[in-house]
Amino acid sequence: MKKTILSMLVVLVAVLAVACGGNKPAGNGSNTATDGAKCGGGEAAADAFALYKKKGRKWVLKSTTKMEGMDPMVSYMEYEIVDVTDKSAKQKMTMLDKEKKPMAGMAPTETEIKFETPKVEAPKCGAKAPEMKKEKIKVEAGEFECYFMEVSGTKSWSSVEYPGLAVKSEGANNTMELISFDK
Repeated sequence: MKKTILSMLVVLVAVLAVACGGNKPAGNGSNTATDGAKCGGGEAAADAFALYKKKGRKWVLKSTTKMEGMDPMVSYMEYEIVDVTDKSAKQKMTMLDKEKKPMAGMAPTETEIKFETPKVEAPKCGAKAPEMKKEKIKVEAGEFECYFMEVSGTKSWSSVEYPGLAVKSEGANNTMELISFDK
């Protein structure tokens, strides 16, 4: 389950980086409609790495998985930015149980987030990119302007202001929701 959730988040980050960051290196968030990537209506693109540039920032996602014949399984993913440099950030992710205590046998993982936008090529099979639109949604952590998309029956909302921040997702057997976020 952990790998599936992490994979979903990585794909979401890549989609948003391409949508609002182009293939330009990360800057200070000063992309404008005339000198950088355009997002939708030509407004300035968000800094693709704004989420990771504040040391000490924390956020928590609640995950609920439903399986037939069983009570829903609840877990939490707690993220914290533990170090920031000009070129990257170090993010710690801790899996928590339904009581929000670290899961036994699952040590926190640290991931380096390089402030580089990867070059992503369109699929060669001619597949159409998923349609994204903006929606404002309210979750336990507050109200967020989000990009919304639906792929294979899974609905996903991710922050416009903080690309890569998953705000909510709903699938057939799993839901995730942002329950806390330190700006």
